[in-house]
Amino acid sequence: MNERSPRQFSLALPAWPRVLPRVGLVLLIGVISACSRSVDRTQLPSQIFVLGVDAFSPELVQELAGEGKLPHFARLLEEGAFAPLRAEDPLKPSQLWTTALTGKGPATHRVVGEYIVLPRDGTHARTPSSARTTQTVMQIVGSQGHTVASVGLPGTWPAEVVNGFVVANGYRPHRWTEASEHDFDLESVGLTTYPPYLADEIQDLVHGVDELPREDVARFFVFNEREFEMLYDSPLGSLHQRDNPPRDFALTLQADRTNLAVARRLAERYRPRLVITDLELPAAVEPTFWYFMEPDRYSTPRDSQRRLGHAVLEVYRWVDEQVGALLEILPSGSTLVVVAPSGFGDGSKLDPEGKEVPAPVLTAEGGIWMWGQGVVPGGRADAGNLADLTPTLLALLDLDVGGDMDGSVLRSLLDPLFVEAHPISTVESWDEDWDQEHRFPDVAKPRTDAADSSAAAPPTQETKP
Repeated sequence: MNERSPRQFSLALPAWPRVLPRVGLVLLIGVISACSRSVDRTQLPSQIFVLGVDAFSPELVQELAGEGKLPHFARLLEEGAFAPLRAEDPLKPSQLWTTALTGKGPATHRVVGEYIVLPRDGTHARTPSSARTTQTVMQIVGSQGHTVASVGLPGTWPAEVVNGFVVANGYRPHRWTEASEHDFDLESVGLTTYPPYLADEIQDLVHGVDELPREDVARFFVFNEREFEMLYDSPLGSLHQRDNPPRDFALTLQADRTNLAVARRLAERYRPRLVITDLELPAAVEPTFWYFMEPDRYSTPRDSQRRLGHAVLEVYRWVDEQVGALLEILPSGSTLVVVAPSGFGDGSKLDPEGKEVPAPVLTAEGGIWMWGQGVVPGGRADAGNLADLTPTLLALLDLDVGGDMDGSVLRSLLDPLFVEAHPISTVESWDEDWDQEHRFPDVAKPRTDAADSSAAAPPTQETKP
């Protein structure tokens, strides 16, 4: 049983009481400057860059931005728009991202777990993209002549054919593929990039844990030698049991850095109209180290608080820095979207004796921050759904929203002048013209039989304990 503490119920409020009193005049200036960013507020975005951040608490972002610790999120709040987003249980990355990328819930897209059991030999594999029964926003946008790029998103392996680039989740050392829950070799059965040659083009950007300097770790933790040994030399073990948090952190930091580097290279080199990538560092750090951030709530040793208590704050500051870097390099007339498919916060769980005890938990309350072309400065929504991401992206690109989508356009976050110039329209379904016969590259078809056959049943999807 998971319960949110009273402080988490404030997430749905559209006002930002701890931020706005301190930035009243700055907000007005930000609105004016945002309105003057582009010559024509009715123009379509030159590029939309979507940065996902898993297990990212909008409430903590609000608090830290108000304290001046997240200056770039403060800028998004002042010059851009925000809405809380709610997701459906179970909060598994592949399910969450498939909902976000299709605009449809799990009952429709059919991805409901992180792993499948392959009927041929009983091994556990990441849920393949072939399990999904509907198109993603990348395929829809690409079918309309726009170039797209998807980098490291859960639920995207094997890489599918798009008008652009796909770097599937699992193309480099990763927490989900190194975990003991996973006993399946992705490389042996399917492509991790599309086009296939892209793997060679981005290889120089892939870096493993052995290349992570200790000084980079020191920003987040004060580790002892045993903990550094766990980070560099010990197997990850079980993610479910949290066997090796130091290595989980290191794997995820390096993977996130790679995602960002690849997404930026593709964005700058090929100028795709839509770019989407994901960061998982909060999800790797919070389940273990949130305890040390709140000593009054959780009973943690004083020395551990000193060494580990600033880790979560530093992770949020690191994410903020990545947002700032994107704001600097995005081309004129672009739109930046930061989306948290899930949140994190104080809650409770049952201990081995069945007693309810305080514990930090993953929550269904994520959020979306939008900034730039087509976005109304100061826009807020009382509530939204994770499935709203795809309809909103389609509206920003002046493309029809699927009438069979569960999500809706977040109109209150869009500039009224933009919406007036590009009225939101619908089509019955984008899936009617979906060419599933050519969904995967020909070169991948002989190598994806295991994944495809397991998905046809449909697959048994579960998280291995």
